Amino acid sequence: MPENFPPPNNAAAAAHDHLGRWSGVRPDTAWSWHNAMFQFPSDFPGATIMHLMSQGRNRGILQSRSTWERQAEELEAAGFTPADYLLLRTHLRTVGEKRINALEPGRYLIDTSRSPGSPPTYFTIATDWSPWLKLVREGTDPLRAIAIATGIDGDADKYTDLS
Repeated sequence: MPENFPPPNNAAAAAHDHLGRWSGVRPDTAWSWHNAMFQFPSDFPGATIMHLMSQGRNRGILQSRSTWERQAEELEAAGFTPADYLLLRTHLRTVGEKRINALEPGRYLIDTSRSPGSPPTYFTIATDWSPWLKLVREGTDPLRAIAIATGIDGDADKYTDLS
């Protein structure tokens, strides 16, 4: 699916306010943020709600959760694009989100997982990742940038945690 999954051109979608609560991000990035949050949600509302939101998305209705919009607003204010967020979160999963979360509780990531058995979800503290973003934009490998920004050893193979 393209990053800027555009709403279909139909009457139901046209009648719906596509930005809704996403008004805190640039209008041209709202769909990209929506799709990024679907891949790495800052909280998981449950399978049924995710399915209903996905159906709405397929009809061109930009639905969301307040934590997703807040996450996107904070990231965009810190200079992140949806693609930057996806890159960071993909590499955090490689390093191990649990490991990063344990470094300094309340810094970098906040565990928002609901219960054992639900998918692990994290709210990303945008300002804590600004050094990472700067390093990546200067050409540093994203995994190495995580190691530098957080102070962990750069050998990501030691920290792989895909659970």
